[in-house]
Amino acid sequence: MDRENIEEILKQLGSESVPADVQKIAEETGIDFSETLTKQPRHYVLWENIMRSRITKLAAAAIIAVAVLAIIFSEHPSNTAYAFEQTMAAVNSIRYFHFKMFDNPPDRTLCRDAWVEYDPNGTVKNTRCDFYDKGKITESIVWKEGKTEDWVRGEELRWFNGLTYLKELRFFEDANYSAKILFFASRYNPKGALEYLNNLEKEGKVTIQIEEPAAGQGDILVTATFEPNTYLLQRQVPAMKDVYHIDSASKLVKTVEIFRLDPNGPKAVGSWEYCDYNLPFAPGLFDLDKEVPPDVNRIDMMAMDNGIEQGNLSDSEIAVEAATQFLDALIYENYALAGKLVPEEMTEEQARQAFGDFHILRVISMDKPKLNEYMFWMVPFKAEIEKDGETIEQESVLNVSRVLGHPTRWGVWVGELK
Repeated sequence: MDRENIEEILKQLGSESVPADVQKIAEETGIDFSETLTKQPRHYVLWENIMRSRITKLAAAAIIAVAVLAIIFSEHPSNTAYAFEQTMAAVNSIRYFHFKMFDNPPDRTLCRDAWVEYDPNGTVKNTRCDFYDKGKITESIVWKEGKTEDWVRGEELRWFNGLTYLKELRFFEDANYSAKILFFASRYNPKGALEYLNNLEKEGKVTIQIEEPAAGQGDILVTATFEPNTYLLQRQVPAMKDVYHIDSASKLVKTVEIFRLDPNGPKAVGSWEYCDYNLPFAPGLFDLDKEVPPDVNRIDMMAMDNGIEQGNLSDSEIAVEAATQFLDALIYENYALAGKLVPEEMTEEQARQAFGDFHILRVISMDKPKLNEYMFWMVPFKAEIEKDGETIEQESVLNVSRVLGHPTRWGVWVGELK
């Protein structure tokens, strides 16, 4: 390779394209890049600095080799090893992502349907996620610039041995909840998923392996193995594995298979599938208030005064305190208080209907609370209750969590008696 060829390579790189590897080698051998960046024509100055320095021919060859690889990579990316940057570049200008989650493999039961919209600056603007159970939508959650609309469509929610029927649209603003939504948006849509994996790999929380198909036939496979409790935000989850199927030509993600790493080996638990890219969404997709029927109860969570203040208590201590107050309210049949101690405030009559059949006489014991995978504090207790005219001992669990829209207040989710 003669001088003219080397100069042509440096000219093609341009003032903004010299790879970090080239700069590092050059700087270690005495080349002043601050000078080369300010003088024109840049490639001639760089060449003269190389020739004046005391670098060996081997180091010079290394610089040129890296430069050549950089040119080949930029002009012929399909002929080079796959890198996350290729997918990031492919989705950089995409503003609309629509994807579905299927579980129960191989039956492929639809579990979630999700949409994420970005603004022109690349910031998440709107998200929506529909949750399914046995083919029916049970809940829709829309997040718009920090504000959340949650349409609960489930037919029933069990409270001890009574039933409370749900048909409501909840409105709230909650910074912690927004963080989870934004995590979901970056975690599962291709615009931020690979960047997220890249950051976790640097932190040592995930191991990444890339397999490319022979002669470009088939999908590129990116396997990410997660350490326990790193797979989801604020969730205790075992070791997991994701396998990304990436189209060899477009470099777009097609499918993400999800595996739980059990002691007996990986177990498939579901998959995300990307339906289309950059197709604008239907008008009104992110406006549940207009979508839901008029008979659905609208609840402004920000205007409610339910739960109890945490004060100086730790999370586990406030969980026990909330559970204790709730059980005391049931013992003294104070249903007005019981209705205010649940995350979604109930009237006295609603609380009486929900909890009135549970005749608790006294609490025998209450065990140390434990944090479950959904970040609820589970408070086990044993109580003496009256049932069918007899006094018996019964064990159960109360789940306690923060109240949406009120991060300093905690409420009790009532579990079923065992």
